[in-house]
Amino acid sequence: MLEFSCDCGRRLKVSNDLAGWQTQCPGCQKLIPVPLPNAPVAAAAAPKPAAEFPWKGIAIGASCVAAIAIIIAVMSGGGSKAPDEDTDRTITKLKKQLADRDHEIESMTAERTQHGDPAKLVERARAAESDRDRVRAQMEVIQRQLDDHRARLARWSSS
Repeated sequence: MLEFSCDCGRRLKVSNDLAGWQTQCPGCQKLIPVPLPNAPVAAAAAPKPAAEFPWKGIAIGASCVAAIAIIIAVMSGGGSKAPDEDTDRTITKLKKQLADRDHEIESMTAERTQHGDPAKLVERARAAESDRDRVRAQMEVIQRQLDDHRARLARWSSS
């Protein structure tokens, strides 16, 4: 068994198998190196240098590959058409649908005041309002996506 002290003053006792490794002090929770059996009790072995931990190099390499893949994806634009053209076309289509629903609601409201079965007209009006709200929400989502895309493109082109 190896006996040594932590910087906080707590005495630790560990198996000889842990010599040269690190252990956590139960007092201060700090990782401390376990001294070698022939080393003096007060002196502790230095932590292993980063070169002995290959996973750090692997993680850095994987991060670089991921960053390069993102840059390539942004630069390529993901296709032959500019995303702004497709998004603008979709927003224009949704705006037209929204205007159509507004017009339909107005005509049903006018119809209801003039004549007809009020229950059926109210049902149709509610369905049209629900459809209008759905189209409006869809348009807002696409508009936010377009704004985000434009902001990312501006940040990328300025760097």
